[in-house]
Amino acid sequence: MAKHIKNAQTAPNVPCNHIEQGKKLGIWVSKQRLKKRKTTLDQRRVGLLEETGVEWRSKKRRKKESPRCCCWNYEQEEECNCDDLSSSRPVFTNFRSACQHYGFPGSHQIGSYGPKGQGIVRSYSNGLQNKDKVLGEDGDVVLYRLKKNNESLRAQFLINLNDKSRKVRVFRKVEKGVLDLGLFFVNGIVAANKGDHVDQFGDEFIEFVRSV
Repeated sequence: MAKHIKNAQTAPNVPCNHIEQGKKLGIWVSKQRLKKRKTTLDQRRVGLLEETGVEWRSKKRRKKESPRCCCWNYEQEEECNCDDLSSSRPVFTNFRSACQHYGFPGSHQIGSYGPKGQGIVRSYSNGLQNKDKVLGEDGDVVLYRLKKNNESLRAQFLINLNDKSRKVRVFRKVEKGVLDLGLFFVNGIVAANKGDHVDQFGDEFIEFVRSV
């Protein structure tokens, strides 16, 4: 079936009802996407399909997710002074006490990931200079640096990206302790700019947008 994709007169990302040379190509592509999401598609097949131009999210799913473009110029946005928010938002003594307050598990990894396959439930920005960014007067957008070569963490964030009902509680280290910025949804993965110390921290941000 893969050869029909490669030789298709139309783009390989066809609708579900598409038929190519008598073959139900659209249904077959949809099944490959489902296997990929369930991690039951072997890497050789993944590579071959990507070479033909197959995108793993259908057009409908991409439109629904509508993540921010990777070339978004966030440098034009004003960075938030998180210490100023300490008077209007909850502040905890430390990250551990914040997690205890919300009933997150003690293990950082388990608490961040939540139940297996359920995405990220909490995220903590340690306030290290040049690493993460909190944008807007009220901190409504957070750019959280995605750790380099951590594919398991990236996969968990993608679960949140594909399901906006899976909110993430975001914390930020401030002078008084740990600031609770509130609940956010994952809106996309944003490329870091050259001046963002990519060699030290990585070349991608997870973009959190405040949940209304």
